[in-house]
Order: sequence, then structure tokens, then C-alpha cells
Amino acid sequence: MKTVGIFVDVSNIYYCIGKAYPGRKVDYLKYLEKATGENIVFRAIAFGVQNNPDSAKFVSCLKHLGYDPKFKQFDPKNPRINSNTAIAVEVFKVVDKLDILVLGSSDPNLADLITWAKDR
Repeated sequence: MKTVGIFVDVSNIYYCIGKAYPGRKVDYLKYLEKATGENIVFRAIAFGVQNNPDSAKFVSCLKHLGYDPKFKQFDPKNPRINSNTAIAVEVFKVVDKLDILVLGSSDPNLADLITWAKDR
């Protein structure tokens, strides 16, 4: 079996899925199951922004599903919070322990991170 690291930018995925498929949502349990298959989850981290009281329930649900949620509080002074740096730091910490890296984001700014990880 191989070890898998899953790093999901929940905010990015939410907006991309909502734009491409109005009314649909991601099933994060199925996402986790598909991403790992029969392999071992070494780390599954969900990054995002808490922007309302209902967000706490969602974050709790992610934790219950097996994700380590790393959510920032919404700041109206900085409405475009970006998780790229936090994702990169977490990948740097564990990349040598992974056989498979799953990055859930459509942000092209993370392409260099993938290239770096593949070269390791």
C-alpha cells in the first residue's frame, strides 16, 4: 500500500464547482475515498475560510470525515484570503513521506508546487 497526502483548498473547490455546476456540492467523504482508494491516508488537510456561523458546522463535519481542517477567519479588510502558502508549507512538511500527493485546487499558482513535489 502507498501513503497518500490530500490537500484540498475547500474555498477554491466550492467556487469552481458552483460556477461550473450550479447547485452542486462536493461530497468530501467520496472525495477522500476516491483519492485514496485502497491506500493509506497519511494526511488529509482541508483549507478554507470561515465566513459565517454555519461554517463551524462544516468544519466540524470535515474533521469527523478525517480531514484536518485549517480554516482562517474571514476578514472584511482582506476578502480574498488565499490558502496557497499554507498548502505549500504543509506539503513541504510531509512530501518525503508520501507516495501519492493529491492537490484539490484549480489555482494555477500551485503548478510549481506540483512540479517541485514530482521532482523529489
